[in-house]
Amino acid sequence: MATRKVIILIPTLAHGGAERVVSSLSFQAPAHVELVLAVFERNISYPFQGRIESLDVALTKSLVPRVYRFFLRWWRFRRLLEKERPDAVISFGYSADIINIFTNRKAVIRVDMFLTEGRRGVWGSFTKWIAKFVFRRAYLILAVSEAIKMDLGETFGISTEKIRVLRNPIDVERIKKLSQEELPSAYQKVFEFPVVVAMGRLTKQKGQWHIIKAFQEVKKQLPQAKLCILGKGSMEEELRSYVSSVGIAGDVYFAGWQENPYAFLGRARVFVLSSLWEGLPMVLLEAMACGLPIVSADCKSGPREILAPSTDVKFQTQEIEYAEFGALTPVCSRSWEYRAQASREERLLAEALVRVLRDSSYARQLGLQSGRRAQDFDNERILQEYEFLWNENYFEKRL
Repeated sequence: MATRKVIILIPTLAHGGAERVVSSLSFQAPAHVELVLAVFERNISYPFQGRIESLDVALTKSLVPRVYRFFLRWWRFRRLLEKERPDAVISFGYSADIINIFTNRKAVIRVDMFLTEGRRGVWGSFTKWIAKFVFRRAYLILAVSEAIKMDLGETFGISTEKIRVLRNPIDVERIKKLSQEELPSAYQKVFEFPVVVAMGRLTKQKGQWHIIKAFQEVKKQLPQAKLCILGKGSMEEELRSYVSSVGIAGDVYFAGWQENPYAFLGRARVFVLSSLWEGLPMVLLEAMACGLPIVSADCKSGPREILAPSTDVKFQTQEIEYAEFGALTPVCSRSWEYRAQASREERLLAEALVRVLRDSSYARQLGLQSGRRAQDFDNERILQEYEFLWNENYFEKRL
């Protein structure tokens, strides 16, 4: 079989769901595929197979440098394509997708965010406008959820014939094994109490302040409960300050990024997700692989498709919905009301958490259901759906 060269373009291989997918995908590439991982900057924390090519243009949040660096990345990636002459290019992430489309007439892009919800404000509106006109030029779009496919078709006017749903894969057996490893000594006594655990970047998108405010309500009924938040991000200091100001610093633990977060998940009593928007949250799947009961905001998109797969993906609950594979609660506000009392949505989130923490029979049933549902997203099953990307006949000729 003739050798094929495939380039995967992604900003980094550091912390994140898309990065974990690329890591897993790289190890599945067959022997006849020469895999090149092109990154914006050499920031790597996940294992990979293949060859790294860095564009050496770091990420930034400042507007003017962001625009300049985008064009610099585009130019360097174009030169990389001329040198490598790949058979296919697959991109992960919005900015990588735009560069891929502008440099490649047969771009395969992966969309892992519900764009209508995830991009608001002036900059968000601009990026959605760009997506509306640019994504149509993609040769193939890989959407991580059915809701994203619908959003791209209905809101952005993209033909659904060029959109294929490929969900995020997880390594269930590996996660189970790691969940049995010993906790860091600093946290062992914490997990002697009933622990609510959350995991993800500490950013506005993830809405962890809602978890903290809901946890204040949980403490009123279950004073012994603890909250452990795994992850780092731009809102960490603000969250820590709030926790201290309301007097619960002794019960809320900011554990940062952990080499083995699954040891924490494996010993917690319930996993909570408070995201304002998502794509198909891998942290939810990883928690389910650990057999954890799940309480999640019914944000667009992903949680409903994971926890209530037989329901309409367009529906969003306004009450607690005790679904087949977990509890769904209404999405909370995007605004941070620092001194405000808990909102209705936060109180409902707390109510669902309290039920899981108090009702051991329900928690056990939900944990078993979580483990079963996680198998539907196992690497062995999902990565088979990616195999067409390696097919030598999929692309007609070299770029």
